[in-house]
Amino acid sequence: MPPQPADGNPFAHQPGAVPPARGNLVLGLPAAVVAALVTAGLHGAVAGATEYGIGYAAAGVGFLVGFAVGKAGGADPVLPVASAVLSLGAVHLGRLVGIATTGADELGVSASRRPPSSPSTSAC
Repeated sequence: MPPQPADGNPFAHQPGAVPPARGNLVLGLPAAVVAALVTAGLHGAVAGATEYGIGYAAAGVGFLVGFAVGKAGGADPVLPVASAVLSLGAVHLGRLVGIATTGADELGVSASRRPPSSPSTSAC
């Protein structure tokens, strides 16, 4: 058995270890956009199903967008500002989706499907 390193971490000197992402704007921004769109849809689905705006869900949107940006992009100084702006947009988009699903339920139509087109009546 090899000797233990001085710091006590037996996995510190493993070959092939990949360092964490640091300042990767190219990965961070797409991760923020994808996380914002996914959480906006989830927030809207919860708001539409419960017919209530839940504040903790909005905080969860911000947390998940920030978490995705931190994991993918690292410590780039632009990413916290971009994730905050995208989180606010995702919360508002989620509320709009919730309003649309609630309104569709009240009108008896589907919020996710396009209505069937009427048959064409051409006088040829």
